[in-house]
Amino acid sequence: MKPKQTLANSFAIASRGLLHGLLKERNSRIQLAVSVVIVTVAIILQVTKLEMLVIVTACFFVIILEMINTSIERVLDVLYPDRNPEVGIIKDIMSGVVLLGALLAVAVGIIILYEPFVEFLFTKIF
Repeated sequence: MKPKQTLANSFAIASRGLLHGLLKERNSRIQLAVSVVIVTVAIILQVTKLEMLVIVTACFFVIILEMINTSIERVLDVLYPDRNPEVGIIKDIMSGVVLLGALLAVAVGIIILYEPFVEFLFTKIF
């Protein structure tokens, strides 16, 4: 019989997976770095709480999609170690899903940050 898993153990396992996904995977590291920069810019530009919530949600959304993509790719690599055209199509579709999420996040960033950024440039710099 499988031993009962504690809540603390569940959090430890989830944290280990999260850290691996964020720190060991190149695309996740890039997305995390971009997210930190964007949130920092949003703080400097003093966007509203609602705007910050939308920005943070968009950033998390892209990172979550990337981690799902990475997980699916790894499962497929284990199940199909030899080259398989159908597996390639699945991986391409998942990459497309991440790209759509990233494009959505870029659109959110532009919509929310454009005006405050332009205003910041003309009041603080010029």
